[in-house]
Amino acid sequence: MIPLSPHELIWAVVALACALCIVIGALVFLWFRYRQLTQTVAHLTRGKRGATLEDTIHAHNKELDALRAEISALREEHDATRAIAHRSIHHVHVVRYNPFKDLGGDQSFALALLNAHGDGVIVSSLHTRDGTRIYAKPLTNHTSPYTLSDEEREALTRATTEQN
Repeated sequence: MIPLSPHELIWAVVALACALCIVIGALVFLWFRYRQLTQTVAHLTRGKRGATLEDTIHAHNKELDALRAEISALREEHDATRAIAHRSIHHVHVVRYNPFKDLGGDQSFALALLNAHGDGVIVSSLHTRDGTRIYAKPLTNHTSPYTLSDEEREALTRATTEQN
């Protein structure tokens, strides 16, 4: 063994102390990091008794697949419902009127019933002294192959322009 001078001995002790501090610092850092990772894994697997992270991920993937299937089924149902809704009556308006000045009251009417595409029917009731007559005229895209009276045109216009 080579004898060290007091000066060299001091430098060796300082170097050993620095190395020891670095090792202790590294161990403390690794211990804190280990705790942090342990807490993260515990957080990811909470509620699962003894479940591994892999089991938890597989369970979440199964749940996601089930949710995706449910969303797909809901989309199909929504599309079918929307198609039915567009064919249903959306716009309605009634115009009551008196076609004859000598009869009292507005007992005659024109009723417009339309879907979202403007298809439907106009139902008219003409009240006279002799009785009441009812007429129906089909509508396609807001137009009819039959001539519409002023009251029928008004009912059609109001049904399509006013909020119902």
